[in-house]
Amino acid sequence: MLLPLFGAGSAIAAEAPTPDRLTLTELLKHPPLDQLHHTSWGAREGLFGPVYSLAQTTDGYLWLGTDRGLLRFDGVRFETFESLAGETLPERSVLSLHATPDNGLWIGFMRGGLAQVRNGHVLLREPARPGGFEGATRGFAQEKDGTVWVASTRGLFKRTGDRWQRMGKAEGYPEPAPDLLTWNVHLDGDANLWVNNTQGLLVKAAGTARFSRVETPGKNPNFLSVDPQGRVWLVAQMEHNQMRYFRAPRPQVPGESFGNGHPVHASTYMPIFDSDGNFWSGALDGVTRERFPGLEPAAGLSLPAENIAPPPIPLVPFVPAAGASAPGVTQTYDFHLPALQRLTPNQRLSGDQVLRLLQDREGSVWIATNGGLDRLRPTRVSLVQFPAAMSALAMAAGPQGDLWFTSRNATFHLQASGSGPDLSRYAMPYGSVSRVFVDHAGTVWTGDKNGLWRLGPDGRFVDERREAFPDWKGMLKDIAEDRAGTIWVATQFMGLLRRFSDGRWERLSGTKGFPPGSLASSISVDQQGRVWIGYVDGQVLRVDEGDRVTRFADKEGLRVGGVLAITAGQGHVWIGGDRGAQRLDDEGHFLELKGRSPDALNGVSGIVETPEGELWLNGAAGITRVAATDLQRAITEPGFQVPLTQLDTQDGLTGRAETNWPLRTALQTPDGRLWFAMTNGVVTVDPARLKRAAAPAVLDVQRVLVNGAPLTPQSGGLVRAVAGTKDLQVDYTSLSLAMPERANFKYRLRGLETTWHEAGARRQAFYTNLGPGNYTFEVQGTNEDGVWSAAPASFAIEIPPTFLQSTGFRVLCALAVLMAIALLVRMRLRQIEARARERYRARLDERTRIAQDLHDTLLQGFQGLLLRFQRVAWGIPDESPARAEMERALDQADAVVIEGRNRVTDLRLPPPDVGTLEQTLEALGKDLSGFHDAAFRFSVDGTPRLLDACVHAELALVGREGLFNAFQHAKATGIALTIAYTDATFTMKIADDGVGVPTATQVDGHSPGHWGLSGMRERVTRVGGSFELRSAPGAGTEVLLGIPAAQAYRRRDKPQRLPALQRWLRDLLGRALPTRAPG
Repeated sequence: MLLPLFGAGSAIAAEAPTPDRLTLTELLKHPPLDQLHHTSWGAREGLFGPVYSLAQTTDGYLWLGTDRGLLRFDGVRFETFESLAGETLPERSVLSLHATPDNGLWIGFMRGGLAQVRNGHVLLREPARPGGFEGATRGFAQEKDGTVWVASTRGLFKRTGDRWQRMGKAEGYPEPAPDLLTWNVHLDGDANLWVNNTQGLLVKAAGTARFSRVETPGKNPNFLSVDPQGRVWLVAQMEHNQMRYFRAPRPQVPGESFGNGHPVHASTYMPIFDSDGNFWSGALDGVTRERFPGLEPAAGLSLPAENIAPPPIPLVPFVPAAGASAPGVTQTYDFHLPALQRLTPNQRLSGDQVLRLLQDREGSVWIATNGGLDRLRPTRVSLVQFPAAMSALAMAAGPQGDLWFTSRNATFHLQASGSGPDLSRYAMPYGSVSRVFVDHAGTVWTGDKNGLWRLGPDGRFVDERREAFPDWKGMLKDIAEDRAGTIWVATQFMGLLRRFSDGRWERLSGTKGFPPGSLASSISVDQQGRVWIGYVDGQVLRVDEGDRVTRFADKEGLRVGGVLAITAGQGHVWIGGDRGAQRLDDEGHFLELKGRSPDALNGVSGIVETPEGELWLNGAAGITRVAATDLQRAITEPGFQVPLTQLDTQDGLTGRAETNWPLRTALQTPDGRLWFAMTNGVVTVDPARLKRAAAPAVLDVQRVLVNGAPLTPQSGGLVRAVAGTKDLQVDYTSLSLAMPERANFKYRLRGLETTWHEAGARRQAFYTNLGPGNYTFEVQGTNEDGVWSAAPASFAIEIPPTFLQSTGFRVLCALAVLMAIALLVRMRLRQIEARARERYRARLDERTRIAQDLHDTLLQGFQGLLLRFQRVAWGIPDESPARAEMERALDQADAVVIEGRNRVTDLRLPPPDVGTLEQTLEALGKDLSGFHDAAFRFSVDGTPRLLDACVHAELALVGREGLFNAFQHAKATGIALTIAYTDATFTMKIADDGVGVPTATQVDGHSPGHWGLSGMRERVTRVGGSFELRSAPGAGTEVLLGIPAAQAYRRRDKPQRLPALQRWLRDLLGRALPTRAPG
């Protein structure tokens, strides 16, 4: 905000009446109207006037009633009501608005009728109709119990519950008449209901049921408004067409009167009071703000003519102070702020006709005009406006908290107390003063291109360098005083100098360790009396007692570039320069201050460390504040990036810090206020005001869009998109209307990601290639101070799957893949089976051929030889020993032939693992019975089942060995093979009625030289079964073997209780995978 310290502001014509003398604090609290931060919106920003009404709902949105419809505004974007949820209002031209505590909004239409909306949905429609809301709906009021009052042009209506009632004679209200027009309705702080119409003013006192007529001064009472104390005010027309503003007497307080009232513009329209008690109204071609004085004005006092005319071209008048002035002072001034101020289109107001005014919950005043919308808000930075232009400004603080300011054109002294004039102007010996300094005794020193000057008691400036340096050249850069009262001076061409208290001068450059050619730019003295000197080449010198010089440069860790400022603290100094700011402690350790923005700390030419531990910097990026807690963390944690609060043009800053000369651009006065010199003037900041944290950001997820169309939230706030949706757009906002430009956002979509996306100031999020699922969109934002919201705003989003994305389809796809795999496996197995059959046929054919060859050749040959040998044996006498030997040989030969015949039979049989076990063993038994005298019987108990492949092969070999043994060695007449299938076990028994097995063989498990029984037992044991041999000499033999079902049967035949789906899949795969092919 621009603060004219002395006189009226640029858009102020006059005052009525003249206020008492103000203090600086009062001026800063109530800045001139045209110096508030002003923003306007019009057709260029997409807002077409006129704007008839304004309201702010509890969620923070600003609503605008226009002749083109109802608009919602978040400080950045205007949105039509229809775009929020797709619903429409019964009329477009909106005349009046009223926000309710439940975030609702009453809407009155220009052509009659009304509506109620909440969260984008229309809750109630009342069309214009005869006997009802047939005239323009001009205003609303709502009592605490929810009763709603509506001022319609043709009557006053009351809504209790869902029932409307028109006020009439029974309620003390005038009966409808063609000339009776109701203008407005208001509730005051005592719950009294006030109504004004063409017949006058009426009030219904709280707790009563009837209206009473109120006699008002003048005529045509209109434009009711309520002040911060809850009192109702109205405008009335007096004689000679003068308009006055009156405060109405309260019905509950007998004896109160209207008083004399205050003169106002004849064009006063739609006035309001702000929270500070300022009176705002539309008037003539703009808006006025007036602060009523505490005293009741005289009855005949009227508005000055100057306030009726349009404001002049912006000027900066000042008010000279009366009374004597100090020596050397050419002019004195007093602070002055006119009570009445105006803002017009000449100061960028959006229109020349003000239609409505509103103060929002953040303190900003909104002005609805025929051309658009304007916002006026206070700023954090106050620009102090002097009676003369103040470029190339230098400043210094005196020992009493007073301030001295110099520029190219003037030297001013601002008093710290209220005694005497507030500002004094001194004559200057020369122009272009580059530095001002006040020593411990209060003596004022100034420097310019002509040297060093001292302000004497007579008010004249004394030249202090004339005798010592008659050939002075260049600008003086800085001045400081050490403990001994010695004045240190840094100059442009004369080098580093010092002036002792006795008037002697000493040139230090090039002597005592001081650099000869370096240009000193800044001088400071710390609490220990040490002098610190900064140079433009980036080095700093510390001068201790006895002129002991310590140098700090890049080698020691100093990296600020050219030094622009040095400020001493307790046990440390702060050094500012072209490339940042650093802290140097007494141990010689440097700390580089790092901000989150790389350019935030460049060009620092002013540094203040407050008693509370805050650090304030004035630099190329504006005014920067580092909180005390963050500063301490940066000291203890090197590399920590400190959060920065930066004040810029949005805060009222109109320039940047000087980085050439004059330097020392920041200081603090004893009252805690900070002062900063800029390239185009001086500004002041109250740190205590900044410490009052702004309200946390209020966030709102406005809508979710698919292909540009918003989705309608369901109950519970869930948004359900169309199945197959891949792309989403989410609009969100922060409902801080004062400084929406400062808001920054971050967002994420839970269900898709866990990390946050930094969005900056962007208020939209975009997602592509999303899949079906449940998501939650979350967004966080900052307020104007950069503080993040405590909790995110969220929005639940559901994207249903399409049939192709559904679980059922995935199951079907999985089954199809399994079936395809099974089909491929089956096809492959069929190929393997076909090849195996071919190999089997070839193998079987080869075995048959070998058997035939052996039978037809070898065995027949042996048989022929045996017959010959038999004939020979018959020819040998029976008593001959040779006959007995021949008979034994022939018996052995017969056994060999029988063995050969058995082996031929074995070759003709199929392999033991081909076909079922029953087929293999039955075929073997029948074939063996054809070569032996024993009968063979085969039987199966139970339903045959598929055996495990390994078990099948082992049992086939065991059964074959048992049958061979029975037919060859048992000398039996009958042999039986029985196979039994049960749910618990598989059993097989081979029984004969032969000679039995010797006892020794049973005990040993085998006969000498024969291992058949041992092999049978081992094979059964290997597949998890049991083997038992039962036999007695001459009583036959039984071979019993049993295998548990879990090991014997194939898995698909094991008796298990499986779920239906598992059994179905098992059967499916069982059918798809055939049994093992012959191999």
